[in-house]
Amino acid sequence: MDSASVTCTKSHALVASNQVYHHNRYTCNACGEHYDAANDMVRHCELCNFDLCPQCFSDQTKVGLRCPQKHRLFKVTDLATFNEEYNGNIYMCDGCGRARICPFHPVLHCPLCSYDLCGECGNKNTDVEKLKLARYAKMFELEKKFAAQTISTTASPKLKGYYFTGSWCPACEAVTPIVSGFYKNWKQKDSDFEIFAVGIKLPNYPERMSWEAYTKTMPWKSIPFDSAKARELDKTYEISGYPTLVIVNTSNNELITLKGIDDIFEYREDREETKEPFSKWLKKAK
Repeated sequence: MDSASVTCTKSHALVASNQVYHHNRYTCNACGEHYDAANDMVRHCELCNFDLCPQCFSDQTKVGLRCPQKHRLFKVTDLATFNEEYNGNIYMCDGCGRARICPFHPVLHCPLCSYDLCGECGNKNTDVEKLKLARYAKMFELEKKFAAQTISTTASPKLKGYYFTGSWCPACEAVTPIVSGFYKNWKQKDSDFEIFAVGIKLPNYPERMSWEAYTKTMPWKSIPFDSAKARELDKTYEISGYPTLVIVNTSNNELITLKGIDDIFEYREDREETKEPFSKWLKKAK
């Protein structure tokens, strides 16, 4: 991508300048760092006060990926500065489906349709939509397998969740409070609903604290760390990323979804009542 094609989020041209605003200080909308234009030339959009520092502007010329709507992706290390809708710098990668958090996982972001790719998916230099379809196909096959094992029953559906997490996971640290807020509301709808924290020992990912201390901050119950039960659940649901929220109908062993966190984030974005997670899961339950 040539430098002339790098624009602000509204596709306005950026102008190189050593003088911006009355104090000449600016905040880069990509990395969130503060700079002095006299020392660090800014690429500035006067129409919407959008700014890129020299390093982020240089990085932007190297980003050639686009979202499915053909909008250009921005390389961002501070989403909250770049887009105020991203509270806590948390995002869901539309490639691998994992919850990520900046700056631990810089994002390739489309400000026009809120499409996000983590650096790992962006660096694969492949068709991300195929990657996403493959991920959902795998989940669909797993859900079909469980559907075949589902026992017919006339009992009212009872839901429970398994929250796969670990103290080593920065994304888990950011996502857990969000899931907790929804959980407290769901408990008011159904006092029998429960979530269980699940964690297993993973190579090269040492725990930062004991499981007991880590899960004490959560409003739900937990399964003993790296126990036979925890490892069985991890294997059963073929967990490939953390955090993951699995929802199950305990009335007949039906797998409702492996994308509990996706459902929560989708609802947070548009607040459509038809997408309210708990109601949607109950409707899907047999």
